[in-house]
Parts: sequence; C-alpha cells; structure tokens
Amino acid sequence: MSDTEFQRLILEKLATMEQNIATKKDLLHLETKMDTLEQNMTQLRESQARMEHDLTEKITAPFDAREVQKDINDRILGTLGRLEAKIDVLQMETAHIRRIK
Repeated sequence: MSDTEFQRLILEKLATMEQNIATKKDLLHLETKMDTLEQNMTQLRESQARMEHDLTEKITAPFDAREVQKDINDRILGTLGRLEAKIDVLQMETAHIRRIK
C-alpha cells in the first residue's frame, strides 16, 4: 500500500467516523425532542382531564340548582294551596255570619 492509498484510506475512515458522529448527534437530538414531546403530551392529557372535570362540575351545577328551585317552588305552591283553602273556609264562615245578622 502506497502512501497515497494509505492517506485516502485514512481520509475515508475519518469521513465515515464524522458521519457516524453526526448521525449519533442527530439521534441524541431526536431523542431529546421525543422526550420533550412526550412530556408535552402528558401535560396536555393532564390539562384535558382537569378541564373535563371542571366542565362537568360547571354543567351539573345549573341542573342541580334547577332541581333545588323546583323543590322550593313545589313547597311554595303547596303552602299557597293550603292558604287558599283556609281563605275559602273563612269567606264561607263570614258569608254565613253576614246572613245571620
């Protein structure tokens, strides 16, 4: 092997080594980016779960309030019904008393 051939061989090996190093750097860079992407996806999933939980609470709150208000309205209507019945009885009693006088 001549000096020129030896030099070419060494240069080829160096070029191959440089390519391997560059490829390894690219792989490390890619791995870092993938790790970052996985972390972001995990944060996104956690954020989505939190938002879904909060949204469910916010949506159910008005329905719960409506049910409470419906119960209150039913009680009020029941009380009004009893008051109407008592007023009717009192009106009949006063009408009866007026006829007697």
